[in-house]
Amino acid sequence: LIGGAVTLSALEHFIEHAVAERPKGNNGGLQAMLDMLRWFASVQIRNVAVLAGNIATASPISDLNPVLIALGASLTMASTGAAPRQVLVRDFFIKYRTVDMQPTEVISSVRVPAL
Repeated sequence: LIGGAVTLSALEHFIEHAVAERPKGNNGGLQAMLDMLRWFASVQIRNVAVLAGNIATASPISDLNPVLIALGASLTMASTGAAPRQVLVRDFFIKYRTVDMQPTEVISSVRVPAL
């Protein structure tokens, strides 16, 4: 489970440590995310960009979103006064720059089951 407000740099460092601690050959999903994060923008951008923001912008050139889809990730959408809801990343993107997110919602967390 990854918090939506975690910076991409913090996520990258967490995954680096997790890969180092696991036996080789048991890191497929983690390694895929790590490889993509290393190519994602500059270090300065990764230091301030957050995972949920990257997902919610629905950029057609996002390299991380297809990785999350391939890993079967889901999002927890939260809003005041409403119960949290789960949305698969593959179902979150409706069309070009249009997502399954209400104006009052935020992405509170991302669950990546393949990790």
